[in-house]
Order: sequence, then structure tokens, then C-alpha cells
Amino acid sequence: MSRYGVMECNKIVLRYSRQGGSSKGVREFLQLGLEAYRERFPDVPIETKEVNHMAVHPTASADYRNGRKQVISLRNNSVAEVVQHVYFLRSTWGNRVQGVGVSRSSFFAGVKKRVHSENKSIQGQWTPDTFQEWHRP
Repeated sequence: MSRYGVMECNKIVLRYSRQGGSSKGVREFLQLGLEAYRERFPDVPIETKEVNHMAVHPTASADYRNGRKQVISLRNNSVAEVVQHVYFLRSTWGNRVQGVGVSRSSFFAGVKKRVHSENKSIQGQWTPDTFQEWHRP
């Protein structure tokens, strides 16, 4: 996303392992689609960092102009899923996404429940004639 023509995402970093099985989709994306993606979207640079550890799962991290950093796991993803995640990071503003992938009950967990009382009101129940005596004829 851009604000006033300036992209909010500064850069995207792809971390992957050369030998790890969970990095297969990222390695295929680097071989097949990275150059085409860079040509299509030259405004956000994509850096690659190869990790020599097999125990490290692949991630995509994005740095934004507002100072936030967002990291998405790319573990066992296909090439199409890697492209979707990279495009998602590129097109967001870096703000926290609320309600995505969260159940409705946990999303509204901070909302207090209504109070139930046997006494409906301290002043009494309202009727259309409640303030009749206040009107002057």
C-alpha cells in the first residue's frame, strides 16, 4: 500500500535454508519467480538471506516506514503461498491486523458482558406517562 505515492514497506527479507525441507517452496520461488517479481514490483526491494542451519524454518519479514516489523513463517509453503505472503507484506501498512484468523469469541474477549439485574432501574420503569405531571397545561 502507498500513502501519497510512497510505499509503506521499505524492504522484504526472505530467510531460508539451503538444505531444509521446510524451505523447499522458498527455494523454488527464488529460482522460478523472484526476478519476475522484482521486475513487476521494483518499488520494494527483496533481500535473501541463506541460513546454513537446517533447524531454521523460512520466514519473510518486512520493515515499514512507521517503524514496525512484521514476520510471517513460510514453513512448508508452496511457491504460490510464498508469493501470496510476499504480496501481503508488500501491500500492507505494517499496522497490526485485528480479527484476521481469530475466532469471534476471542476477538471480542475484551468486551465486557452486559450486567443483569433483577431491579430494572433505580428510578422505576419508564412509561409514556412518566413525565406527564411535569408538563404545564
